[in-house]
Amino acid sequence: MDDRRMDAMGDTAARTAASMQHRLNRVSERAQDFASDAGEQLSQFRGSMGPYMEQARRFVQDRPLQAIALTVGLGFVLGKLLGRD
Repeated sequence: MDDRRMDAMGDTAARTAASMQHRLNRVSERAQDFASDAGEQLSQFRGSMGPYMEQARRFVQDRPLQAIALTVGLGFVLGKLLGRD
């Protein structure tokens, strides 16, 4: 191969690497934005669930056996609905 072909191949490889780096940076930025948005939504969800969590906590403390029975029953039903045949 002559020098011109080698130079052309080197230029093509450099352009390809730069293009891939640019795309990788864009993907990384999008992933960071997505993670940030998901974190904000999770915080909002936790804030809105606060009263329900407190009510559930009180139910478990006041009626532990009923809470266990309810948990076992829900697990059984979900297992039947989602389980394989």
